[in-house]
Amino acid sequence: MDVDITESNSTALEVRKQQLDITIVIAYCDKPIDWIKEYIGQEYKVTEIFIYSKCKKEVGGLEDIKSFFNTSPQVIELPNIGRCDHTYAYHMRQHYQSILEATEEKLKDNIVMFLKDHSYHINFYRPIDQLYKMTHTLGFGCVMFFRPCYKPCFRQSCRRFEFTTMHNRTDLNNFTINNWAHFERDSQENFNNEKFPNLKSFEEGIGFVMPKAAQILPVCYGGSFAVKKGNILIQSEEVWSRVEKVLSRADNIIEGHYMERLWETALLGQSDEFAASVDEFTIPHIDHSDLNCGLNGMTAIPKGEKEVWIQSVDT
Repeated sequence: MDVDITESNSTALEVRKQQLDITIVIAYCDKPIDWIKEYIGQEYKVTEIFIYSKCKKEVGGLEDIKSFFNTSPQVIELPNIGRCDHTYAYHMRQHYQSILEATEEKLKDNIVMFLKDHSYHINFYRPIDQLYKMTHTLGFGCVMFFRPCYKPCFRQSCRRFEFTTMHNRTDLNNFTINNWAHFERDSQENFNNEKFPNLKSFEEGIGFVMPKAAQILPVCYGGSFAVKKGNILIQSEEVWSRVEKVLSRADNIIEGHYMERLWETALLGQSDEFAASVDEFTIPHIDHSDLNCGLNGMTAIPKGEKEVWIQSVDT
């Protein structure tokens, strides 16, 4: 979900940088992580860093991170399963009780930042000030402000349409893919799972607490986000345990793609009333198309112009 948090907005959105207590959680394989120091900077107080190493490689940039943030990162080795989503669920489950026992006063300014080790899409990352203000205000902030399209439309007639991460819930529920190979090492052997033929079956199987009647849901693409630490408690410890277990099935699996599309709604903590107000504001003004990058519901189209969009991308 997006929110306008420019400097001209209410002073209630202004957060003193040193007021925030930042924890960084890194899903590590083999890319140097020293880029993180330039992205976050030294104006924020980073008190904890957890690096979950999955590829049996030395952590590149570890000493730079240690000296820059003046804190000693904890490096924990995990089996190479479930990608970053398994890492995040593991961390949430491991730290659930300590978060549960913390006082509300202690948690109100605590933010946990979940990051992949690489910065492939850093040109699409939100400025760090904006990300932390959004997270402190709403409870969740997506590192990428939108998902880059790997199959862009170059026709002038469709360039004027905007991309959004607000999804039609029906399209999102039906989401599935048959395979995915981002790297040469990605095996397709265990990708699909008959138990979860689509995203809805995965969401229901895990038992997430979600807004019941919402027709529009936000999605955070890219595998990196920030969340208020207390928002981890929106879902039960049993839910995070089930997510961790399901994502332990193999490395390259469909469940990870489902989880990527559920992180924001699972951690945002929308009430049914708030979700209804989002629907009321959004639905009258946009349609959705499944013709953009194969990501159903990702393209926001002004009402009445869907046929123009379809014609513009039809090849």
